[in-house]
Parts: sequence; structure tokens; C-alpha cells
Amino acid sequence: GLSRPILRDVAEGRADLGLITDGSAVPRGLEATPWQQDRLLAVMAAAHPLAARQSLPFAEVLDHPLIGLLSGGALGLLLEAEAARLGRAPRWRFALATPDGARRLAAAGLGIVIMPDSMALPGLRGVPLADGWARRVLRLVSPPPAELPAPARLLR
Repeated sequence: GLSRPILRDVAEGRADLGLITDGSAVPRGLEATPWQQDRLLAVMAAAHPLAARQSLPFAEVLDHPLIGLLSGGALGLLLEAEAARLGRAPRWRFALATPDGARRLAAAGLGIVIMPDSMALPGLRGVPLADGWARRVLRLVSPPPAELPAPARLLR
């Protein structure tokens, strides 16, 4: 989901815990704890012309057809915003709802998918994006631990 609706769901009690990826202000009464860092990769077939690179600026990735992952999600919105900041628009060849489908299309050489390093799989080449925004801090958001149900408190 998107960070702002996740924050709203936790603040309004529809969720006990949430993971957000952006720097959204956390509403009063919630706590945000750094949970994990990730890095965005340009994931492609090993035979892709960019596959041998050690890192890639997003501006260069935009020169190639892209495979969209989770349209309307936080990652898609981030990519659209960063492309717009460069005065460009991504060339979406496909838009999929599942990482598995996106990886399969990338493996078939049909485009590049941007995804976190935790989602890339062996058999594909994941080249780190060189842009600073491509390193993200994921935050766990919740009410104070004392206000959580026991299972959510343990999970937190």
C-alpha cells in the first residue's frame, strides 16, 4: 500500500502495525521505528545491454522499456515522481500486480523492472540505481507498545 493510507489505517485503529517507505510525518500518538534499509535495483535479463554495469543512474534506465510493478503503489509513485523531476516519463511496456510476473517478463528480456534488492531473484541481473533516493529506510509504525494487542506487540 501507500505510506499515507497505511499511516491513516494505523492512526484510526484499522491496523496495529504498518510499514512505510517514505518520509511522511507520523501522526501524533504513533511511533515510527527504523526497521530495515533497502536499495532499489534495475532488474533485467543477464543478456541486457546494461546488465554488466556496476550501477546505473535512473535517467539512463528511463531510456529503456520498463515493467511496472504494483501500479499505484508507493514504488510506482516514487518512480513517476523521480522521472518527472528529470523532465521525463517512464516508458511502461507492462504493468503487473505481482513481483513474480514482473521478474518473468524481465528474465524474458522484455524490459527492466525496478524493485527492492530483497525481491530480486537469482537468474536475473540486479544493477543498483546510483541515485540517492534509491536507498530507502523502511519504518515500522505503530501505537506505543503498551497500546498494542499482545500478538502485535510481540511481532513489533
